[in-house]
Amino acid sequence: MRPFEHPFEHSFAYKGAGQSRAVPALYVAVIILVLLGLVLPAAAQAKALGQPPATSNTDMTSSGAEMSALGFSAVGEFVATNSVNLAPAGRSEGLLARQDYQNLHDQARLLLGIGQGFRLVDLQLPPSCTGATIGDCQKNYADFNNGRIFYRFCADFAQLDVNGRCRRFDDLSPAEQKERIPDLSPQLPLEGEKDIRNKLILAREIYGFLSLAEPAGVTIEVDGQPRPVRELGRSGVLTATRELATIHMIFGNEFMVDALDYRFASGDPRADQIIAEEIRQLEAALEQYNLAVDVLAHAFNADFGGPGGVQIGDFFGKREFELFGLVSERMVAAIGEIADRFRQQGQDQKALDLYAKAFASQYVQVMALATSAAEQDQNLAENGGWEILTNMGKLRGRAQAIHDGVNPFGFVDEYVPLQTYAELRNLTRNDFLRDSTEDEDRAANAQREFDQNRTALNRELQNLNLTYNSQLLELCGATTDNFQTCDATGGLMRQNFHNLDAASLRILQVKKRITNLGEQMRIEQERNAKTVELTLANGEKMALLEYEKGVIGAYRTTEAYVESTSDETYFGNELRTTASFKIGFPEFGGGFETSLSAAVGYRHSSGKVSSITTVWDPASEKLGAISSVQALQNAVLQADINNANSEATIRNLLLQQSELLIELDIAFREWNRLVDEHRQLKERYQNLLNLRAQAQADVASSYFSNPAFRLLRDHTTVEAARSHGLAAQFAYLTAKALESEFLVRFPSLNNIFKARTADDIDNFLNELEAFRIAIGSPGELNRFPYRISLAKDLLGLSDENLDPTGALSPSQRSQLRLEGFQRIIQQNAITDTTSGQVIAIELPFTTSLLDRRLFTPNIWNNRIAGVGLPPEVPGTQGIAVNLLTRQFGDIGTPEIQLTQGGHATFRTSQGLFVEYVPENAKLSGYPVPTGFESKTKTATILSSVNGNGRGTPSSALFNRSVAASNWVLRIDLRSPLNSKLDIAQLEDIEINMDTTGIALANNVQAAQVDAANLQAAFDGE
Repeated sequence: MRPFEHPFEHSFAYKGAGQSRAVPALYVAVIILVLLGLVLPAAAQAKALGQPPATSNTDMTSSGAEMSALGFSAVGEFVATNSVNLAPAGRSEGLLARQDYQNLHDQARLLLGIGQGFRLVDLQLPPSCTGATIGDCQKNYADFNNGRIFYRFCADFAQLDVNGRCRRFDDLSPAEQKERIPDLSPQLPLEGEKDIRNKLILAREIYGFLSLAEPAGVTIEVDGQPRPVRELGRSGVLTATRELATIHMIFGNEFMVDALDYRFASGDPRADQIIAEEIRQLEAALEQYNLAVDVLAHAFNADFGGPGGVQIGDFFGKREFELFGLVSERMVAAIGEIADRFRQQGQDQKALDLYAKAFASQYVQVMALATSAAEQDQNLAENGGWEILTNMGKLRGRAQAIHDGVNPFGFVDEYVPLQTYAELRNLTRNDFLRDSTEDEDRAANAQREFDQNRTALNRELQNLNLTYNSQLLELCGATTDNFQTCDATGGLMRQNFHNLDAASLRILQVKKRITNLGEQMRIEQERNAKTVELTLANGEKMALLEYEKGVIGAYRTTEAYVESTSDETYFGNELRTTASFKIGFPEFGGGFETSLSAAVGYRHSSGKVSSITTVWDPASEKLGAISSVQALQNAVLQADINNANSEATIRNLLLQQSELLIELDIAFREWNRLVDEHRQLKERYQNLLNLRAQAQADVASSYFSNPAFRLLRDHTTVEAARSHGLAAQFAYLTAKALESEFLVRFPSLNNIFKARTADDIDNFLNELEAFRIAIGSPGELNRFPYRISLAKDLLGLSDENLDPTGALSPSQRSQLRLEGFQRIIQQNAITDTTSGQVIAIELPFTTSLLDRRLFTPNIWNNRIAGVGLPPEVPGTQGIAVNLLTRQFGDIGTPEIQLTQGGHATFRTSQGLFVEYVPENAKLSGYPVPTGFESKTKTATILSSVNGNGRGTPSSALFNRSVAASNWVLRIDLRSPLNSKLDIAQLEDIEINMDTTGIALANNVQAAQVDAANLQAAFDGE
């Protein structure tokens, strides 16, 4: 097998295949005599085993180079460089007799039996747990019985010699021994076999020598049957390797359980203390997993002789490859948990650094596996490779989530719930926090008798199965194969699929609207006799179309995705049989395949689910001063517009464009959030399958057995953890609701990510309420009603734009407006695909706080009022619609639907702008509870006609911002209320928007004047 050269660097003690080694025959004979000393009587054997590891003479040759992954000391090579290699090519035939091989095999078998007995007896069910207290049996092995089991395996895990051996326990100083086993004394000595790892390594070395026995057909007696020595050697090498890795994995699992086990407020510990302890346990788990990975990774290149060099990896089969993948998965799981806790503490960069190191390590491992599998003509994906490929996908996805601005709960910062602070606080405290407290108390008080009682254990296993099945049903919906596949026919998986599909459509729609605005700018340019020019704040002059092209070109998106093909199992990033990694640079306005990608990804066939990185990078030097899409708004507001028929129309188009670019940026972030949710759901699905598999009665007899009393949580604890997760997320939403209402961020928001108990959540809610009280009244609300003409104010059909010279009569301008408005209506008509008839009109538009023709700049927290809402502001009339039409006769009160979508913009008390994406309260990784009251984003309004006042205003959009990036006005022609409406006669649509706001501190007088003027104009018609 060709060795994988990175990160290992080999310098062998021999020249190459077929070349004789410069090893004197006499020296070889001496080595053989030393080897024969291994078969001395038992007392002599014990003495020999107690010698320093460097005196072993059965070591396999390797470089002595050290492998390190993620900063941990690695298992060293078997022998330092230039040491003597014992192999058939270097000795005379017949130096070892059959009995010599028999004695060596018996010695290796004895050593291996010690290691296997340690795992199957001491680790599987420590004797003291048959009648010990529950608390003792729940300890990890480093703590159980004061570490006696843990340190019998290896006295010092942090210091391994070049052969991979630990320091002998008896070589430790008395102080070091006491540090490891605090109650060690002559009365309580360390009993049983010690230095078991060293014994397993020695067993593997002897078996390695036996695998090269000469002559090739030599046999020995094993249990009364003749067996080929080489076959026994190969089998023993692999068994010893697996034992070493498996024991480390069991130790790692123990630490992992301690780190992840649901924590109760015993002694009222603070969340920071709990997290610090969790990280300590996870790092201990990671050390053990890393040692297990090193045992296997080192085996690929451990050369123990032969004419052409023979490596342990040459003998690896399905079990070894699968073990490699399993240990790798555990290591990545520990890394992910540590990184999550870094993020909970606000240390995102530390999490990213950890992910980067882990990804590099996994890459090296998968390349080594691929090399080995290819040379043995085996399928990498079927032999542990797909687990590691999936791990790489997990690491990449987790790191990308940080880059994409997805917080530890799976939300983006712009998202705020539509529900009010008061609603969410009452719901969280009275429902979810109550449930979390009750479930936590129930779990804390549960008597885990199954730790000592097999009947109780079986009963608890059944309860766990039911608990995991209910959570799998929540994820996948009903399935016909007991959740072995989760193909998004229902549950959260299906919901995520629909959300991905909707998010992709939103991106497409925003891109289309940006493109349409570019067309409108070109139309306006054609209407002007001269080139429309912009003078930017930095003095740079640009033609309108040059600016439009430069802005679009400056906003690039980089789509980084993993393409893969999957077979049967929905796992990780669906990497199963093949995997390829590509980077794409989609053109702005080009094809967007995310909806298709999400669909086929869920159906287990070729596809991609990709995150998108946005880049603002103006190529034009004239736009160099504009640093972001947000800065574009101020640039537009301050720019001078020359040679335009209507400066207001051009500026409005530019403002709409800047708003839509921000909307596109937010839409990409929402897509990335859903991609991250997609990853989390898949990881949770696989984790639940694994937990359910462990909760089987026969788990104790499996090869990868782990102590059931440690690895299995009782069902009350699982349910308590779920209740805690729900309550914590609703507490977060409550804080975001307060932020959106007062436009001020709760300083301790990140504390909710660290919450570990119901008390932590309760303290967070109390601190949040104290913060609300401290804010007090932000200022006096006043009424600011706006009358907005869709045609004149938003669609560029103002008198100024239609008749820049003033040469037309009012009727001529009116006719031009009708024709222009009708063109826009036809462009936005919805046609029935079957009948071909127009069934609806959908008119999208954008409102911006920077448009001073529409909204006063002298107030902050400008929100839509309801009818008589808020109560402290008298006379508010909500939002109403008035249709201006040339149609004669009574057409009733046509029904109009007005939907506010996209992002909402607010001006803060400091005059700054903040953007939010208001949506119904939603959870990440959990379904919204049944009966939870949702809020609408659509107002259904019975409109007036030509100012007749017969319409009915609505309060449906109460408390929303006046500025939003994606308004849609819809007229459904199938509605009975619209049966008399002739859309061909529509000339304009007025939106009468009553609002409230608070005067900016330095603009109080101006705000009062604005309020009086707006109210007079609004009430006068």
